[in-house]
Amino acid sequence: ADTTIVPFLSDGGMPYLYLAIHHDVTEQKQAEIRLRSQAALAKIAEMAALVAHEVRNPVAGVRGILQLFEARPSLSPADLRLTRHMIERLDLLDAHIKALVQYAEPRSPRLETVAIRPLLEEVVASLQRESSNGATQYDVRGSDARVLGDREMLQKAFSHLLANAREAQS
Repeated sequence: ADTTIVPFLSDGGMPYLYLAIHHDVTEQKQAEIRLRSQAALAKIAEMAALVAHEVRNPVAGVRGILQLFEARPSLSPADLRLTRHMIERLDLLDAHIKALVQYAEPRSPRLETVAIRPLLEEVVASLQRESSNGATQYDVRGSDARVLGDREMLQKAFSHLLANAREAQS
């Protein structure tokens, strides 16, 4: 609340009555908080765009060179493992940058009925394609549950969970 207190003075200059005026500023404070949040998100979006441009492009170039290096038949097994590991780390960096960009520009969920088992099988297949060494084994079990959710957001969440589990394993 914003409060103003006004004294009423007698002829001798002494207060004999006070008038208090209260004004509820809750909406104004909430609007200020929203503005600060929007300004912070705008800065994050600006930073994410800069990172996406300045980091992702060189990372993609380095990844491409590593893939060419990986295809060499004369590469020793140790160098091949190291090259594949570097490619995986670059892919992880790219995923973090994508997440930062998505955080800076969130979208509303598009709700639909999603079958979880086929979605998990897609995520596992994608992770297996990304991981060239095949060291991690995935086993999708159970009946097919259906949930109301955003298919793309669920896919990303499962992908991040499994990728983090894979990283923790190595």
